[in-house]
Amino acid sequence: MPDGGSVSQKPSLDGGDDRTFHPRGAVAHQRNGDPDPATSMRDPTFHDLQDHVLSETGLEYYRGRPAVLAERVSRRMAALGYADVGRYHALVSSPDGRGELEALIGELTVGESHFFRIREQFDFFRNHILPEARERSGGGPLRIWSAGCAAGPEPYSVAITVAETMVPSDRPVDIVGSDLNPAFLREARAATYGEWALRGLRKEERTRYFRRSGGSWSLDAGIRRRVRFVKHNLVRDPIPDPGRGLEGLDVVLCRNVLIYFSRPLMERILQDLHAALRPGGWLVLGHSEAAPELVREWEPSGFPGSSIVRRSGPEPSTPPPPPLPVPCGAIPTRARRARRPGPTPDDPSRKERLAEAVAMADRGDFADAASRFDALVRERAHDGRVRFLRALVDQHLGGDPLPELLMAARCTPAHPLLRYHAGVALVRADREQDARPHLEAALHLCEALPPLRELEDGDGLSAVELARLVRQRLDVLRETT
Repeated sequence: MPDGGSVSQKPSLDGGDDRTFHPRGAVAHQRNGDPDPATSMRDPTFHDLQDHVLSETGLEYYRGRPAVLAERVSRRMAALGYADVGRYHALVSSPDGRGELEALIGELTVGESHFFRIREQFDFFRNHILPEARERSGGGPLRIWSAGCAAGPEPYSVAITVAETMVPSDRPVDIVGSDLNPAFLREARAATYGEWALRGLRKEERTRYFRRSGGSWSLDAGIRRRVRFVKHNLVRDPIPDPGRGLEGLDVVLCRNVLIYFSRPLMERILQDLHAALRPGGWLVLGHSEAAPELVREWEPSGFPGSSIVRRSGPEPSTPPPPPLPVPCGAIPTRARRARRPGPTPDDPSRKERLAEAVAMADRGDFADAASRFDALVRERAHDGRVRFLRALVDQHLGGDPLPELLMAARCTPAHPLLRYHAGVALVRADREQDARPHLEAALHLCEALPPLRELEDGDGLSAVELARLVRQRLDVLRETT
């Protein structure tokens, strides 16, 4: 059983492999009348389906195990009543098939983990990382990301450690758990677990933070409130990701994820995580993926081995301005600076109302924030920046941000981050050809700026950093179109 964190962006190993992440072991899933995995593998479109799934998830584990993938695919085809792999491939590759693609990802990933897995790493986090990060934060909140959190034991273990280590007068702490599987995120928000997930807890921790509820255990509401969860795909989504508040981070836990990716993808994600951390920030990996050659660009931390390393680079000469909390990743915190005079000749009243709308969103009052943004749009329909922020709120409320992003881009075409978000939204809508002009515009705008210029609404993101993210997106488009 590999060590590491509770990461769902790794393969489910039940059926077709002799390893398992769960004590129940392998389970036979095929039923009479289901599509035969062997027949699915012989279908000429199966390899196209395999390539599509791997490009979406990065799970190279399935590249060399087509029989295991075929078994998962056959299970989903049976649920839909499909007998033809080509028809299923067409579905999961289409805009209308995103829900089914997520269902397939649910079959391919595993959410099993337990609290305080690898206790030695959490002890180092308590005794060394937290005190040092607290000193370096400069008055702003500590920002901690649990990447690939599955059903939530890892970020909640972080929250318990923070609750026991820091006092209310200390810095605020923003803890984010992310996963690409929506079902796991729902479980994480519910925070109800079985005995197996609690096996790493000490008796006093179980007594203090959990309440028995039938055959399950419910996590303390105070600990639950310390963590926010967002959907994020380490392979397809940007890193850093200002829209989800995943930037300027003090600590990233990405345990036991990278070993299931190809070597080039592992290296790319490590570079991205390096950019998402503040100088001197900490990265926590699983022991089995912390090969010294992969982290040679990082600084050692003092923890045995190389599973905990630090971002290299000089410390900032002055502390950065404290970012606002971003509950559920709706508004880039740099938007708070709307109170300061800017180049746009807005009247003071409008600036104050924009700042109030942003503050509402930062508090999680998204419906009220949306109403305020709507009022500002009605006053000045061609204010692309306000439309941009409105689109991000709409995304959190479950709406489609794409129409508003496109309108915002028409109104304010010279906003690099806006053009980037519009391009990403078009990619997610499977409109790659339409996405390319927006991404290329974002790149050109960034290249025209001084490299270290901080971008408006970018929460400290520089022009050169966004340009790198855009190039990565364009490279992916070239490979897939």
